[in-house]
Amino acid sequence: MRVNSCLSVLALIGAAVTQAAQIPFSLTHTSSSPAPSILSHPHLPAHSLRVVSPPSDLCDSTVKSYSGYLDVDVDRLSKHHSSSSQRSSAFSALKHEKDGSTKGAIEHFYFWAFESRNDPKTDPVVLWLNGGPGCSSFTGLLMELGPCNAIDPSKRNGQPGTQRNPWAWNSNATLIFLDQPVGVGYSYVDWANKSRTDKPPRRVFSAESAAQDASAFLHLLSMHMGKEIFKGDGDKFPSFHIAGESYAGRYIPLLANQILEDNQNIAKHPKT
Repeated sequence: MRVNSCLSVLALIGAAVTQAAQIPFSLTHTSSSPAPSILSHPHLPAHSLRVVSPPSDLCDSTVKSYSGYLDVDVDRLSKHHSSSSQRSSAFSALKHEKDGSTKGAIEHFYFWAFESRNDPKTDPVVLWLNGGPGCSSFTGLLMELGPCNAIDPSKRNGQPGTQRNPWAWNSNATLIFLDQPVGVGYSYVDWANKSRTDKPPRRVFSAESAAQDASAFLHLLSMHMGKEIFKGDGDKFPSFHIAGESYAGRYIPLLANQILEDNQNIAKHPKT
């Protein structure tokens, strides 16, 4: 493989999820929190993945899960664009849109992935995207097809929580939930210089641009699948699928096309 219900449900589960990954509400780690694994690749010099294994009782205690952020250094990304020969890829300045004031900005795309309950070595891998545009994929995770459902806090003495979903798609597939584009759900942008107080700019203004970031995420994730995360049969990867709802009907074909373009360009320029 080369490859306002939104807001309410995030508010409901936010207190619990902040224990699992580097959520913007608190970027510090307690002494008991495991340090995230940092995954990178020379093909994506501006991108890196911070990955942790959330507490097993946070959602589905029967499977392994991984959460974290794709971090994008916009300055390094622009520099890579200007020097890259991959003119039609996700890393090309010709298709990359920004508002001209992104110097010093760092983007963070949140994801949470769950192994299949059946056989993660052979079951398919599915990326799930909610639509909107602007709706978090955690709506799908916590209210629809995910391994767990959010519980009404009024039924838990005001405390947020989840319960196992017996009809979850990860009964027969490994599921990946990604908050994209930046600014959706737990995905956000800030400054490399943490002392800056002005509002960071946004960079994505179209579904085409959103596809570029999602493709970079999938390429970097797949480079480490079977190794650091989702340990399986080495270089043997299961089939990959993209699913979603609503405006994801626009996201998905663009993302699929972007993945194919990026695969072709990486094959043509293996050292760039």
